Amino acid sequence: MKSLMIVMLIAFAINGAGCSRLFGPSDEEAIKAINDSGRLNSTGFTVIAPIEIVEKGGRLDDGGWPVTVKLKLSVKTTDGQTKELVTKSNFRIYKSKDSTGKTVWTAKLG
Repeated sequence: MKSLMIVMLIAFAINGAGCSRLFGPSDEEAIKAINDSGRLNSTGFTVIAPIEIVEKGGRLDDGGWPVTVKLKLSVKTTDGQTKELVTKSNFRIYKSKDSTGKTVWTAKLG
């Protein structure tokens, strides 16, 4: 009985580790999804690495995982000067399929 319980716990741990319904993206996966989203590409500012995860929330009803990141930006002012700013932005990270059918994390602003 005891060995059966141990086997079941191990099987659940292995199965659950890849299940996005139970576990959200790692920090690395969330940052990759944010970078790949294109939301940080702009002619008005440049993101200075690294992007830092400040807070990760629990899974939402729509399947997204809320993530707050701290961004260091280099911004061009109207007089042509460059200024560095630090800001926080909120994203929602979702599991989806790419064009090849591979499961990937994607990010939406907000």
